[in-house]
Amino acid sequence: MPTYTQTAHRRNRPARRRLNNASPADLAGQLTIGGRLVHRRTHQCAAFCNLVAVLAGLGGKPEGSVMEKLTCSAFLEPNERNPERRRVSVLGREAWALLELVEAGVTGCTPIDNPAPRWSHYVRLLRRDGFRVETIHEDHAGPFSGSHARYLLHDQVTLDGGNLSQWRPNGVRYPQPVRVAA
Repeated sequence: MPTYTQTAHRRNRPARRRLNNASPADLAGQLTIGGRLVHRRTHQCAAFCNLVAVLAGLGGKPEGSVMEKLTCSAFLEPNERNPERRRVSVLGREAWALLELVEAGVTGCTPIDNPAPRWSHYVRLLRRDGFRVETIHEDHAGPFSGSHARYLLHDQVTLDGGNLSQWRPNGVRYPQPVRVAA
């Protein structure tokens, strides 16, 4: 029989239950992460989201397993700042943002068209890795008028490796190069 330790991390917060000396037989049928019990609804929510992704054809994994973080290598082609081809490893949301920027091409991405909670942070991480990403502030009208940002990638980037094929089973949709009239 496992014993539980009650720990309260902050005032006025309910104590969390943590397992002590639990055997694998005691944990059968219970989801734990790092020895901490995970509520069954959390696991059910992840399974439901992955099932919806599979049914919608978005490349989710079957059987309700959680999709892995996107990992890939980005190859930056030579430009005026960097005369040599560089390889940068990107992970997670940073890799997702780079993938969206590459596929958007010259039109760029906005948080409205490509919803994500922290676009500005993802762009900051990409800039720190040496990518040239421009921020254009655009005004918009309507009942909730204001402004939003549009992010443009100015580097020639090729993505490869990692689990990119799981996220884009049909390959990365590189934009057609813009042709200048002669």
